[in-house]
Amino acid sequence: MRKLTITLFATALALAACSTSEPDEGADATTPADTATADTVAEDTVPDATEPADTTAATTADTTADTAAETTVPDTEAPAATFPPVEDDRAPGVTDTAVKVGVMYLDLSSAGPILGINQGDWQAAYQAAFDTVNEAGGVNGRTLEPVYTPIVPASSDQGTAACTALTDDDSAFVVLGNYVDENAPCIVTTHETPLLGGDLAMNDETLGAAKALWYAVGGGSDAQTAGLQALVDQGLLDGKVGVVGALGAEFLYEDVAKPILEEGGVDVVDVAYLDIISGAGDPNALFAASETIALKFESEGIDQILFNTGAGRVFPNGLARTDYRPQLRYDTLGDAALYYNGEGSDLSVLENAVAVGPYDTGNLFPTLGGATEECITSQEEKLGVTILPTSEVPDGDPDYWASSSTACSLVGLVTKMLEAAGPELNWGTFTSAGWNLGEVELATAPDPYFFDKDHPNGSPTLYVYNWDAAAGVMVPDEG
Repeated sequence: MRKLTITLFATALALAACSTSEPDEGADATTPADTATADTVAEDTVPDATEPADTTAATTADTTADTAAETTVPDTEAPAATFPPVEDDRAPGVTDTAVKVGVMYLDLSSAGPILGINQGDWQAAYQAAFDTVNEAGGVNGRTLEPVYTPIVPASSDQGTAACTALTDDDSAFVVLGNYVDENAPCIVTTHETPLLGGDLAMNDETLGAAKALWYAVGGGSDAQTAGLQALVDQGLLDGKVGVVGALGAEFLYEDVAKPILEEGGVDVVDVAYLDIISGAGDPNALFAASETIALKFESEGIDQILFNTGAGRVFPNGLARTDYRPQLRYDTLGDAALYYNGEGSDLSVLENAVAVGPYDTGNLFPTLGGATEECITSQEEKLGVTILPTSEVPDGDPDYWASSSTACSLVGLVTKMLEAAGPELNWGTFTSAGWNLGEVELATAPDPYFFDKDHPNGSPTLYVYNWDAAAGVMVPDEG
């Protein structure tokens, strides 16, 4: 199995209409000096330029049944506190016996039918995770008191209102959860409240503007960069390439992906964009737009298609309407999984597809112990459900893993940060604890995460996956 100690890019929900643009002609695309050498690739490891100085990828974990070989675990020994303490005695929502935690979660009641997914009861999953912590005595003598608000993905106005309600009206000490892009800056910049989540909006610009601690379990633009760089370094973009991105987020191609592709000598023939918001209500128009792009790419002799920012859930539906079968390349496993787990998806288009992503815990969690096993056991008992691997969920049934795993990982992270902050809890002690947290075990991965001020997404390990038609899922590369 190829192990890539690099950062995860969390997929965007993808929907809509299209436009195309030709790449610049005559671009001087050269391979940079720091691109992985043949020996590095042969060893199946790509160094993570953002990994802490004392971190290496060397030790191994358990072997998973049939689909995964040994996984490397970063040998990360948390150093002594290297970031200075933060002085901030504000402590909204904190009493001697409780700490108020705001929770935003995605309400997929409208988008779910289009995406073909049902992710279970998000609020119930979070409540089960909070109950597990509280039943064990809480944290430093305080129980965790959640306050909830749902977010509709295409409604930024609702998201902003919910942000204000949690931070101003409910006085949450910290906020957890998933967001549309506008929500995270509202919390960490406008309202200066710590946030764990919101990875879709995490990039250098938004992190630089943040006035409060902001962590995510994976995700962020650095992760997208790492996933794309891995595809380039592993020689997986060696044909005539077409790129499909998100309309309105062209900068993610122009400013992030394009320089990597040019420096890697990738032959990008054409670039197209899908509007992931305005087409949400009309999937047929969305798929027709994808079909138009596919036919154009076919006429241009493109034999590999790279998805940049969530388009990989939608585009294959249009591709399936044609006889054109290029090789699909995903810089995030989650984007591929949204398609092949979707109800009614034509899986023939995934022949020879490759994805880069985190350990596929959604399908492989039955082989794992530790925090993941504890999460599943607790959630099943409290919710009265059976959590199946995502690939085994019958069409139309809820995929409880999606909501339960997110709730467990974020509640687990906030618990560890509150523990590290100590009994004298305020935004200063919480931020100081987060900046120097180091290695932590969370549900959803066999490998530990590493969090500090310079690693706000935990620096998760990524893997290369290949499409397995017999299994109906992407499986880790045994190479």
